[in-house]
Amino acid sequence: MNKINNNQFSNIAKIGHFTKNAVKDFEENIVSQKDYLEKVKNEVK
Repeated sequence: MNKINNNQFSNIAKIGHFTKNAVKDFEENIVSQKDYLEKVKNEVK
């Protein structure tokens, strides 16, 4: 791989890692907090 492809792969890997952690956090919060979606909805507004 050349340098550009390495940077693109690195960026994609970082996004994948971030997304994986975001999904994990969401799953934990949705299970542990009864009104989690309402809280998130109100924070977005």
